[in-house]
Amino acid sequence: MRIYTILISMMILLTGVLTGCNSTNSTEEMDELSLPQPEKKVIVETEVIKQGDLYSEKRLSGQVISIEESDVYANIGGRVTKMVFKEGQVVEKGQVIAQLDSEEQETAINQANDAVDQAQIPIDQAIQQLQNAETGKLQATKRHEQVKLAFARLEEKYSKSQKLQVESIEDTPQKIDLAELKSQWDSAIKNVEKSTRLYEKEIIPRKEVEQAQSQEESARRTYEKGLLTAKEALLTAKESSKEIEGTIENDKISLMISEMELKQSDAAIEQAKITLAQAKHAAQQVSKTAAKAKSKLSESVIRAPFTGVVKKIHIREGGYIAQQAPIVTMFNHQKLKVVASVYPSQKKDFSKGQKLQILDVNGEVNDEGEIVHISPYVDEKGFFQIEASIKGNQTNFIVGEYRELLVETIADKNQLLIPTKAITENDGDAFIYVIKDSKAVYKEVEVLQMQAEWTSVKVNSKPGEEVAVKGMVLLSDGLDVQVLGKNKPVEKELKKEKEPVASPSEKDGKVASPSEKDGESK
Repeated sequence: MRIYTILISMMILLTGVLTGCNSTNSTEEMDELSLPQPEKKVIVETEVIKQGDLYSEKRLSGQVISIEESDVYANIGGRVTKMVFKEGQVVEKGQVIAQLDSEEQETAINQANDAVDQAQIPIDQAIQQLQNAETGKLQATKRHEQVKLAFARLEEKYSKSQKLQVESIEDTPQKIDLAELKSQWDSAIKNVEKSTRLYEKEIIPRKEVEQAQSQEESARRTYEKGLLTAKEALLTAKESSKEIEGTIENDKISLMISEMELKQSDAAIEQAKITLAQAKHAAQQVSKTAAKAKSKLSESVIRAPFTGVVKKIHIREGGYIAQQAPIVTMFNHQKLKVVASVYPSQKKDFSKGQKLQILDVNGEVNDEGEIVHISPYVDEKGFFQIEASIKGNQTNFIVGEYRELLVETIADKNQLLIPTKAITENDGDAFIYVIKDSKAVYKEVEVLQMQAEWTSVKVNSKPGEEVAVKGMVLLSDGLDVQVLGKNKPVEKELKKEKEPVASPSEKDGKVASPSEKDGESK
């Protein structure tokens, strides 16, 4: 019985405690209901409306090709004795690619060199002949000056009468004929000089020079014969004339003979010059032949015209190749471009100088470039060809591989642009919420061109206005909003809404009544 009484007492006590706790909670709830609740706003993110061009990305598939590709030709025909490189190997500029049989060229060079040595002999002889002729002229000039000096002294020594007698003798028919012969000889010498100059300029043939020389020789002999005849006449006159007159005439003849020797030395010099010119001309022809032979020998060694890769070999070792036939085809692996094909309807989207990105096999941007050429006509498959340069390290590319090109083009010009994620659609209608004075303003839009990031639209808005891009589901026209990142941080605002309002009595450990809270608020 006693135990039963104790249990009842404990239950009564527990009931009292629980009743007190419920009373406390009810009091707190009444306090919260009596406090003014903060105004709740929809949290949104915004971006700015822009005015400008709407860009879109075009993807093209292009093939990497070499800018420089050419066949390497053999300028001479012959048997290929050696091929140095294989297809796919890199060749440096100037390296030997192939070797042709050079036995025939080496024989021709040896023969040409022998001919050059032989051609030098006439040149040396002509030089010696010219030197002898020049020496003879110096001697003839010296004798002529001596005769002239002696004759001048005689003229000064003898009296006028003696000179008149000498002049009367000079007027004889023999002297007149001799002057005519001398004039003819002088004319023949001038003709030889003229012919020689024309021959050296390759205006007249050698035959005309030889004819002029023959005429000069004939005139000289005639003149010499006339001189001898005149001399005999003078000697005859001398026998019948005074001794002094004969002496003067003798000196005159000596003077004429010295003049003749002087002219002969001039003619000998001219002849030596002609001979030397002929010998040099012949030597030049032989030297040209030797140079051609050496050139052919060098052409038997085929070298790379530029640094590149051997794409194809057209002949094998031991085979015979014709003149001007290709031996190998090379391409420059360091000068590359990417060529893509586009439909005629797409051509308008591209222009020369347009920048682009080149993607690798993983779709990542590997390099940059720009469009350098657009073909003005379609190819046999009906496409336009677009050529793009490669800006960076071209060793990252392989000739023949395909790369994707990412080209930015203008989809719409000078339009209002809003972020694509700001557009909401409902039953086919598109609209946005412009945020103005912390309120959402509903506006319908007409979509012109939509891209992943931006969309061109027609809307009753201006560039610079803010449009909601997040939180639009909770928005309606005229609703108050809080722009994320503006006025108050969102985290603090949310935290404030969750914190309970503590009264001074709670701080003191007491529960305040609603009337006390109202009084405190007042």
